[in-house]
Amino acid sequence: MKLINWILNKLSKKSGDTYSNEEFKTLEKPLLEIDSVLHEFARKYSLEVSKNTKGWPERSLTWRDDNGIERLIQIYMDDKTTRLFNLWISASKDKSNNRYWKNIFLKEKVPFNEISEKLNNLLEEAYKTTQSWKEEEFQWATKLDSST
Repeated sequence: MKLINWILNKLSKKSGDTYSNEEFKTLEKPLLEIDSVLHEFARKYSLEVSKNTKGWPERSLTWRDDNGIERLIQIYMDDKTTRLFNLWISASKDKSNNRYWKNIFLKEKVPFNEISEKLNNLLEEAYKTTQSWKEEEFQWATKLDSST
């Protein structure tokens, strides 16, 4: 969860965004429609599912391997005005108050149907890709403070 919070703080939630409960339900609606597929996929590979971290419309699948590498598949709304979505993957490891990682977007700023219509294939690609990444491939991402 540390990685998800850090990523959402950096990428997703726009500072100062506020919305009513009704507006949030509208923003989250596309994600609700894929929840069953995400949960089925998570069960298949023993992944954790989280949603709407930091109050932003998103779904995350996370797992940590035996080497302490935290891996992430995340689908999130890029911007509430455009209502475009991103699907990206990441793997990271924290060492000596530094975070090292590797990440790519599989889909960036696309209409939701570009993700939902191919979701099973995209999830399989995302999982296999992140699993193939080795710590030696990671690049420095950020210095961590003691509270991170």
